[in-house]
This record gives sequence, C-alpha cells and structure tokens, in this order.
Amino acid sequence: MKLLQTNNTFFMKTRLFLLLGLMFIFSINSYAQNLGANNSKMIIGKWKVDSLDVGDSPLAIQYKPIIEEKMAQIIETTEVLFYPNKKYLKKGFDGTTEGTWRISKDGQYVSVKIKGRDKEDRTKIITLTEDKLIIAPEDPNAVNAKVYMYKVK
Repeated sequence: MKLLQTNNTFFMKTRLFLLLGLMFIFSINSYAQNLGANNSKMIIGKWKVDSLDVGDSPLAIQYKPIIEEKMAQIIETTEVLFYPNKKYLKKGFDGTTEGTWRISKDGQYVSVKIKGRDKEDRTKIITLTEDKLIIAPEDPNAVNAKVYMYKVK
C-alpha cells in the first residue's frame, strides 16, 4: 500500500512539474508575441539617423576622410518612415526607396521588402523605445555596424 502512495505522489509531482513547465513556455511565447505587437506599434513614425557605429573595421588611412564625409552626409540626409499600413519609405543621399515592412513575431527583427527586389532585408532590433531605435545587420559576417536613430515628433 505504501508503494502505491509513493507512486501516486511521484505521478502528481511529475504532472505538476509538467504543468508548470508548459505554463512557463506559454508565458514566454505570449511575452514574445506581445513584444512583436508592441514593437510594431512603437516603430511607426518618422526616424532620423543620429549616428552610425561601424565598429572596428580596419580602414586604410587615405580612406578615412572619405568615409567621414560620407557618414556625415548619410547622417544628415537619411530618414526612414514606417507607416501604420506597413508601407516603408527611406529618403537619403542615395535617393528614395519604397517598400513594405513587418516586425517578427518575437519582436527582435524588422524586415523590409523593397519594391523591385526579390530578397527581404532583415535587421536586428537592438533597442526600440518611443523615441530611440538602434538596429544592426542580422548577418554576423557583416561589418560590425549599428545605426542609432531618433523619432521625429
């Protein structure tokens, strides 16, 4: 009889742990989906580039002034618009780009599909608040670059 009670206790504890584990997994999934929905709302608006961080890329000394000049031009002229209807518009020194955007379900990436291109560009969201956006290339082999942006009110 004691063996039967011990087995029942074991099965009850096992079920309890399984139930708690499932609840934990569902709560994490729900949090990720909420983050995706929240980031979809926060990203809507006009963003201007505040600064660029190109990391520790080795550059020849003769290219440094050219890079600094281009970076200043990029910072000065670039603005990105994320519309509520999922339309995307980027204006910059290299012209205007249009397309559509979406946030991943987990809220960690913004993907942009540019008109006329087959491939969708996916960018990692480092930080997204009501007034600050920091993004970086998804590709770990890309230049270690971050774009710091602020929302235009």
